[in-house]
Amino acid sequence: MNFRKTISYELGVEHNVADIFTYKLTGYYKDASNEIGTIAFLGDTYPGSYYRRMNNRYRDIRGFEFELFLPYNKYLAEELTSYDYRLSNRGWYGYQAYFEDLFRNICNRPNRSKPRPRPRFRANLTFRTPESLKQPVMNTLFSDVQITTYLRWEAGNWLTYHSETYPGEEENNIQWTSWHNIDLHLSKGFRLFGIYTELYTEIQNLLNSKFLDGDGSFWNQSLISQQQYLELVAEKGMKPGEYDDPDVQKLLDKGMYYLLYGPTRDIWLGIRMSF
Repeated sequence: MNFRKTISYELGVEHNVADIFTYKLTGYYKDASNEIGTIAFLGDTYPGSYYRRMNNRYRDIRGFEFELFLPYNKYLAEELTSYDYRLSNRGWYGYQAYFEDLFRNICNRPNRSKPRPRPRFRANLTFRTPESLKQPVMNTLFSDVQITTYLRWEAGNWLTYHSETYPGEEENNIQWTSWHNIDLHLSKGFRLFGIYTELYTEIQNLLNSKFLDGDGSFWNQSLISQQQYLELVAEKGMKPGEYDDPDVQKLLDKGMYYLLYGPTRDIWLGIRMSF
């Protein structure tokens, strides 16, 4: 197989406004080719089938990103915010399966893909407390405290699924609910016997948010099918990705649905010393 290849283009503008904040607007395009996929060659009789890995996949990614940076200032805070709007079109050359029966190859479905946008938003906000040289006690207790929050949001994944409940023929006709996550970092620094010491805690997924995964590979490992879930939420008037209903949760319990969404909430406590 050949090496995967990516050609990317990026054009943007960056401007500082009165030394208060800086913004950057960037447009980009990425062309990824020679990506690796699996092709099935299916014979009419067993064991006349086999699979091969080939450079038959591609991706086209395009969009724009807006970034806003607020540096450390009199409010003792700094912020980095970005909004990324992208379209990702992926597909393959030829077919994913070739049949020994030539007529089945004629009826084989070619690659058709309609990209849908999945915007992303990220924000990193940091607060710091200053030193108070005139009040040593207050300085020891409350100075050099840092609180950092990291917020991520992404629109839901798209899925192609058609039935009487979800009519139509277009690609990517179903969108899952959006995903978000908040991480927190809290630290307090001080000097102990001439050694700079920092106590800190880090919390991943602060709100313990849970989301069903729209990736079909997760459902393939479950005891229930994705189709069962989609039909039930449509009957309940809910959106794909939602599960706050007794009947939906009863169905997902059969498939051990706690394995299907995350991330977990993890808490770290630590001490860092600098000599």
